[in-house]
Amino acid sequence: MSRTRLRWFVVIALILVLALTLVTAHAGTSTISAVIPATGPIYHAQGIAGTSCIPASFPTIYVAIPFQVDTAGTYSFSLVSYTGVRHYSYIYVDFNPADPGTGCLGAVSSELLSTVSVALTPGAHYYLVSDNDSTGESTFAVEVSGPGSVIGGGQPVFTDGRLNSSDQWATFAVYCDASNIEVYAIGSDGKGQLAFTTTPDEVDALGVPETNTVIEDGHGIRIFRLSSGEFQVVGAADAEGKIYNVRFNGCPAAPGAADTFMTP
Repeated sequence: MSRTRLRWFVVIALILVLALTLVTAHAGTSTISAVIPATGPIYHAQGIAGTSCIPASFPTIYVAIPFQVDTAGTYSFSLVSYTGVRHYSYIYVDFNPADPGTGCLGAVSSELLSTVSVALTPGAHYYLVSDNDSTGESTFAVEVSGPGSVIGGGQPVFTDGRLNSSDQWATFAVYCDASNIEVYAIGSDGKGQLAFTTTPDEVDALGVPETNTVIEDGHGIRIFRLSSGEFQVVGAADAEGKIYNVRFNGCPAAPGAADTFMTP
């Protein structure tokens, strides 16, 4: 069953609801935009009923863009442009691609309603997770309006070359030094300390394992070689038990070329 058929049965009711809830004065407007690559990580997208996420499974390439807000309130997300056959963007809190059924707050699509309103709070880790059901690279732009400002939203917070350049709350930084993978632990003072360097020889010695395997660790941070061939750096749990993760294809790689998410 396609995502389209799953959505239609609640469209009329949701149009009536949104017509009432979107009459709001917004203090700020920003745009989250990105490129969805032709090849990349795959997750199992949720279905959509109007602007609500419902249990389903659609394997697709995606991008996950982290952001926060500085003011509590209701924020509207509107799909304003896209390329490709179809486009879907989901708003998540603490997105985990291995468990996409958890944390989905709402969605916009190119086929049905293009705007959804979501209650957001400062300090929470949100993600705009987007896919396009297309073959080949595509682009999109989602406009966000609400009582405060969007922090992050895919724009680099750090410009020092780290792969996870958009996460101001990151507990570690991942760099490509030629073909080496360098990971720095970030202290409470914002300063970095080298946790470990993973060399091509270490990677080649392991190969692509049948099960996810730790290559090395330091300062409570571990780097895994996944059975998919990707790499995943996993931090230590924070005071709330949340764990910061960075997943990428390997080095060399461009700054920002990583998917980041929180678990559990």
